[in-house]
Amino acid sequence: MSVFIPHFIGNPAENQAILRKLYLDFDLSSYQISDLTGWSRTAISDYLRKNQINKETIKSPIPRYGEREVSGVRVPHQAEQKVIQKIMSLKSKGQSFREIARFLTESGIPSKRGGNWSKTTVQEIYKREQEKKK
Repeated sequence: MSVFIPHFIGNPAENQAILRKLYLDFDLSSYQISDLTGWSRTAISDYLRKNQINKETIKSPIPRYGEREVSGVRVPHQAEQKVIQKIMSLKSKGQSFREIARFLTESGIPSKRGGNWSKTTVQEIYKREQEKKK
């Protein structure tokens, strides 16, 4: 992406093609674009909204369970991917989300933020994995 750096002059509206490429092609968030370009995040978001430039799916500002960020790029988190597979396996064996959350907590498996597991978190992970299969 260093190819773009000399071109960061002015504001997002004056750099439409670059902004579009960073946002859609490189899948960067407005926060990441702001850090890279020095443009205000508000100006970036306002321009994207005004011109109806939207991504098909919006990624959360922090990596989800099963992902980690390496040099600004989201990659699979191998240890968490194994836990996701365990969740899928336990659910396929008929366990409830609450039972799976209790199992993960009692097994000492940390959640993304290091706390206890909740049934809602397990359910969200399960639903996200089901969506990937479609």
